[in-house]
Amino acid sequence: MPKDPALTKRTMEDLIATAADIERAQRLNSFPRTVNKTCTWDCEFKDPCIVEYFGGDASSLLKANYERTK
Repeated sequence: MPKDPALTKRTMEDLIATAADIERAQRLNSFPRTVNKTCTWDCEFKDPCIVEYFGGDASSLLKANYERTK
């Protein structure tokens, strides 16, 4: 389906801005968190994320329940 060029341009600008945000977060090792009801069903890292968000140490939780891949 053809799209309006202005819509395509805005979409590309949004994608580029999002990519820049992701790149900056990776470089700074600082990722934004939004703790809300979607965490319960949409995030496999909910528990360690919430622990760290509130200033706790999630290292034992991560070691016990997650496996590092790469």
